[in-house]
Amino acid sequence: MAAKKFHVFIVDDDPSFRFITKKLCEKEPSIGLIEDFEDIYDALRQIMLHKKSAENLPDVILLDLNFPTLNGWEFLEGFVDLQVSLAKKIPVFVISSSLLNSDRARAKEIDIVKGFFSKPITLEQVTSIMQSLTPL
Repeated sequence: MAAKKFHVFIVDDDPSFRFITKKLCEKEPSIGLIEDFEDIYDALRQIMLHKKSAENLPDVILLDLNFPTLNGWEFLEGFVDLQVSLAKKIPVFVISSSLLNSDRARAKEIDIVKGFFSKPITLEQVTSIMQSLTPL
C-alpha cells in the first residue's frame, strides 16, 4: 500500500516566501498536493468550501503571522473555533520572520499550533513537520 501523501496549505502574503516554501515542499516525498495563498481570506474560503470533505482539506497549514488585512493571530483565534465544524482537525505551523519570544510563547498557548519556525524555512524543517503528521 502506498504511503499517504500530505496536502499542504502555504499561507503568506510574500510571493518570494511562498515560492521558496513551495519548492521545498515539492522536494519532500511525503507531500502530494501544495496550495499556496497570498491572502488569509482565500485560504479560509477554500477550507469552508470543503469543510465536510476530509480528503479535500489540507493536512497541515504553514502560516505567516503578518498580513496587511487579517493577521495570523486573528486567523488562529477564529480557526480554533472553526475546527469543530471541519471533517478533520488541521494542525498549523507558524512560519514567521518574528524573532520575538512573546510570539513563540503566544503560539504555544494555541492548541492547534504544533510548531513555530523562523523564516526562511529549510527542507529539514519541512521534513520534520511532515514526520510529525505521520502516526507511529
